[in-house]
Amino acid sequence: MSKYILEDDFIEDDFKLIGIACHSQDHRLSWAINKELSISLFKEKEVLLETKKAGTASFSNYFYEDEDLNVGYRLLDNKFKKQLLLPEQKAADYLLIIYGDSSTQDVLTSLRKINIVLMCFEINVSTLKNKQNLLF
Repeated sequence: MSKYILEDDFIEDDFKLIGIACHSQDHRLSWAINKELSISLFKEKEVLLETKKAGTASFSNYFYEDEDLNVGYRLLDNKFKKQLLLPEQKAADYLLIIYGDSSTQDVLTSLRKINIVLMCFEINVSTLKNKQNLLF
């Protein structure tokens, strides 16, 4: 049987990534982000991740795209039971992917105003070992 390996240099990191620590449920965080950033994240089909140890893990997935401003946002749950979407980011309960021409610093400033957000930080995508988990 043939085995295909996805090379690291094939994976383009044309997005920005923010880690969010928050103990609230995904729908409440999504609502707060919508209010603060004046966007409309909507729930999409959950992201499924197959692992040898834990089986199938399911991560919530919210998305918003503004074609006029050439920007998109995806909010993902980073934790499902004891499984992590990005294992190297244990401090992040949620991941906010930013596609397009949005300023990461402006988004971070807005996220820090949300009272249920405990902490938020930029994640360097080029150093991630499991960035293929963010490609779907």
